[in-house]
Amino acid sequence: VTDFGNNEIRKIIIATSVVSTLAGSTTAGSADGAGSTASFNAPCGIAYDGNGNLYLAEVVNNEIRKIVIATATVSTLAGSTAAGSADGIGSAASFNQPTGMAADGNGNLYVADRATHIIRKIVIATRVVTTITGVCLSGTADGPKGIAVDGSSGNIYFSDDQVIREITSPNGISQYSIFTSQLHIYPNPATDYLTVEPLENISKTEIKIFNMLGELEYSTTASKNRADIDVSGLASGLHIIQITTGDKISRQKF
Repeated sequence: VTDFGNNEIRKIIIATSVVSTLAGSTTAGSADGAGSTASFNAPCGIAYDGNGNLYLAEVVNNEIRKIVIATATVSTLAGSTAAGSADGIGSAASFNQPTGMAADGNGNLYVADRATHIIRKIVIATRVVTTITGVCLSGTADGPKGIAVDGSSGNIYFSDDQVIREITSPNGISQYSIFTSQLHIYPNPATDYLTVEPLENISKTEIKIFNMLGELEYSTTASKNRADIDVSGLASGLHIIQITTGDKISRQKF
C-alpha cells in the first residue's frame, strides 16, 4: 500500500490483517536506502513486476522508485525531483506529478504523468523513458491518474478527467498514438507552408498545432484530403500537429 500522507509503503498480511511499514518514514524526502532510512514524498501509484520488486510513482518528488521487497531496499529508477517532461535514461528523464503506475509483465512500466497529460513507458532493464501518447500541457489541474495494462492483449487503460481512455497494443492501431506515421507532412522542417496529407475525405477534419508546452498556436478545419497550412507566424522550434477526424486522433512532430 502507498500511504500517501505518511510517505510510507505499508505491507498487509491478508490472512492475519497485520500491517507493517516496509519502507519510508513519516518524514518527507527523496533518499534511497533500506527500510526506514529511505524517504518518499507523496507516493501514489504502485505496481509489482512478478520478480519480487515494487515500483512507485511519487507525486511530489516527480520520481519513479523501486523497492526490492525481500530487503526493503529503495532506489530511484527514473526521474529527479525537478519537474519536467523530458524523455531519457534514468535521472535524465523527468516527470511532473506522476500518479498511476502499471507493469505489463514483459519488463515494462507505464506511468500516468498527471500534470503534463502524457503517458510514459519505462523499460525496466535499461531505465529508458519514452512518451507513448498525449500532448504536454503545463499548469493544468486534471490529467491521467489511474492506469492499468491488459495482460492478455497489451492494451493500456487510464482514467482521464472523468473518462476512461484506451491505448491499443503495439500490434493494433491506437487512436491516441502520438507521432504516428499515418500522416505525410512536408516540407519538414517548414518555414512558410506545411502540407498535410492524406486527410480522410469527409465533411470535416480538425487541425490544431501545439508548441511543446502544449499551448494551442493554430486551429482550422478542412474538408478535402489535403491541407496547406501557413506556419510562417510560428516560432522556430519543434511543434506538434494534431489531426482529428471523428473519434480518430493522429499527431506528429514537425
